[in-house]
Amino acid sequence: DTETGLEQDLQRGCFATDRIPAGIVLACDSTEGRDTGRRRTATLELLTPSGRTILTSAAYTGSGKSAVGHWRWATVSPDGETLLAQWGGECEVPEAFFVPTEGGTPRPVVADAGRYPPNSNALGWAEDGRAIVYVWSIEAAACGSGMDEPGVYLIDPYGAPPELLFPTRGGAVMWTSL
Repeated sequence: DTETGLEQDLQRGCFATDRIPAGIVLACDSTEGRDTGRRRTATLELLTPSGRTILTSAAYTGSGKSAVGHWRWATVSPDGETLLAQWGGECEVPEAFFVPTEGGTPRPVVADAGRYPPNSNALGWAEDGRAIVYVWSIEAAACGSGMDEPGVYLIDPYGAPPELLFPTRGGAVMWTSL
């Protein structure tokens, strides 16, 4: 840990995605079990000097069942209360979720009246605390769902209406900071 100088081994299948005041956020993907009954799990965890705490497990489908996939990364909001987390689902369907930093159930960033949230890519946070998210068009979402108005949106984690920042025509270039 370059900030604290502490050295900690990460569990196989885990990588650091961001830091919050309490510790380091990890995205973990592992297989548990013995020779029979092997089960794949995906978690977001908090690593502190005293150990690890699971913040959330797999994302959930619209029907409330655990989704197949893995957490790609997560980043903490400017107020430190919420993680913007990227889920890579079955068929590599991307979905962005909000997760409380104290732990809890992932909530799709883009609400949908249908069964599944639209395909979405978490891009980061705006200074005002809204998430920056690219939402796919219906035509571009081959394995998932999309929206009639695709584009880059500013989305409030506390429920204010989303603001369309940049409309797109079905595709967009993705970017991230290093």
